[in-house]
Formats: sequence, structure tokens, C-alpha cells
Amino acid sequence: MKLKTLVLTLAAVFCALFIAGCSDSPTEVTEKWHKALLDGDVNKANEYSTSNVHFLNAMIVDMLKENENKEKAEEMRRNMENTKFVKEEIDGDNAKVWQEGQKDPVTLKKVDGDWKVDVKK
Repeated sequence: MKLKTLVLTLAAVFCALFIAGCSDSPTEVTEKWHKALLDGDVNKANEYSTSNVHFLNAMIVDMLKENENKEKAEEMRRNMENTKFVKEEIDGDNAKVWQEGQKDPVTLKKVDGDWKVDVKK
């Protein structure tokens, strides 16, 4: 009976470690958030960000729509489509992801075990 308990305990620990290791990295979350914005999917972008960023998600999607300033929207879309995320830095429950050619990183924080795009107040 003790061997069975040990095997089950080890199996549970292995599964927990495997599941924990499957969460997206800060760069992957940033890329998914970015793609959701380009796709015009505010709800999906909100899944990858904290509530601090939700208002920005809606603003960005609105700016990408071809409404009053079509040329500016197209330029913004072209710039976003060519974005490459090239560097990631993790410090505990905070992370930074840099875009190629940009000085300021996208900031993220861990919320309930998942990385979320965040803005510093």
C-alpha cells in the first residue's frame, strides 16, 4: 500500500510540475497580446493583459480601424505587423519584453501564475 501511495504522490508532483512548465513565457504572452490587437480582438487582448491595460487595448484597436484617418491607421498597422520581440528579462513576478529598435519595454506581471501585459502607474 505504501508503494502505491508513493507512486501516486510522485505522479501528482510530476503532473503539477509539467503543467506549471507549460505556461507561456512573457515573450509569448506579449506576442499573443500583440496579435490580438492586430486582429482587432479586444476581448482576446484583455485575456493577455491586466485590467490596467484594458482601456489601452480598446484605444489601440479603435486606432487601427480605418475610420477618420485611414493613412495613419495603415501606417500604425504596418509598424505593428513588422514588430519583433527580441529580448526578455524576468525578475520574480515582473518581466520586461523589448521590441526590436525600441528603448522602452513592454512590462508584464504574473497574475495567478500567468504572465499579463501591464502598465506601471
